[in-house]
Amino acid sequence: MVEKAKIDPLEDLKKLLVDGSITTEILYQGHRYTFASLSEEEECWRDKYVAMETPLAMATSKRAPTLAISLKELDKIPVADLFEDLKEILSERTKKFIVAERLYEETFSKMKREHISELYREYVLKIDKPVQEAVDQIKKS
Repeated sequence: MVEKAKIDPLEDLKKLLVDGSITTEILYQGHRYTFASLSEEEECWRDKYVAMETPLAMATSKRAPTLAISLKELDKIPVADLFEDLKEILSERTKKFIVAERLYEETFSKMKREHISELYREYVLKIDKPVQEAVDQIKKS
């Protein structure tokens, strides 16, 4: 069961302008996922996994890589800490993309479709929708 999304466009706008991203927690099947909105660079990383043949293929193939690159913590543990062998990598940028790659390959791409669909639906409600509303507020200013 997933908690209902609460949307506060003004608060989301402030987070987006000050922090550069919106972060939220999603409780799903006994785990606490902390996701953040994507930067332009992260969207480009995600897009290399997106099938472009049809609109349906595009929509469904972007879910798992979006969740992989946007996941920041799992059960309050930073995702980079989940991989012992990555502790020696000094560059946070490099580590971020290696972690996302491994999360995608080892976890999200192997999840059941209904789990990915539910997590992604919550991501859209709590991250994508507030980001779009914040961007719309900026355009109106």
